[in-house]
Amino acid sequence: MYLLERYSKKISFDFVLAKKRTEELMVKNIGVADSAHLTFAEQYSDILITCDNKFYKQAKKYCINIQIMNPVEFCAKELRK
Repeated sequence: MYLLERYSKKISFDFVLAKKRTEELMVKNIGVADSAHLTFAEQYSDILITCDNKFYKQAKKYCINIQIMNPVEFCAKELRK
């Protein structure tokens, strides 16, 4: 618990926008949990890393605001730096 308290940071989200975006993604046959995960990642992150191939393909198809990568792609990108 100490590490979370020490290194975590408060983040804020636009929950109205998140609900709307989650519903948009659900209409495209992305599950509710995956839609919410992607929505919050879009609002807060530059990169979303996933091992779920189905989610990876769906996210790449419908998400334009964030990079979607699997762990291998992410590591390769980091090694090129």
